[in-house]
Amino acid sequence: MVLVCQYGVRTEDLGMVFQLIGCCYRLVRLLGLGEERLDLPTASPDDNTRIESERRLIWSCYILDNLIGAGVKDNHCWMACPSIPLPVSETDFVSRMLPSHNELPTIKAFSDDDTITQRLNLRSHIIHLVSLRTQVLR
Repeated sequence: MVLVCQYGVRTEDLGMVFQLIGCCYRLVRLLGLGEERLDLPTASPDDNTRIESERRLIWSCYILDNLIGAGVKDNHCWMACPSIPLPVSETDFVSRMLPSHNELPTIKAFSDDDTITQRLNLRSHIIHLVSLRTQVLR
């Protein structure tokens, strides 16, 4: 559904995208992906890959929702940033050896310390820029 939404944005079929992004948000909430689960053991690389894939899916839905909502408060499904860690770098994701939960930065890392933000990847900076754009448009 996220890929169809991205295709709809590029082909300017915004009515379809507006409906699908609402469905994506509701599926994320229904499956319980919006909250970080700390009780799961993450010993195996398969578990780490699944968890990181879920995080990337949630952040993709968040970015699309904020781009489609155009700053109108009633158009947004996500009223606040998800309370999950930011995505890890591509090399960490491909190697399937992800850092521990305590080492993963959240969106609050951008307001805490400049040294942390220098180590974050491009995907994390895009998430931060989209959240700033939404705040400015509101």
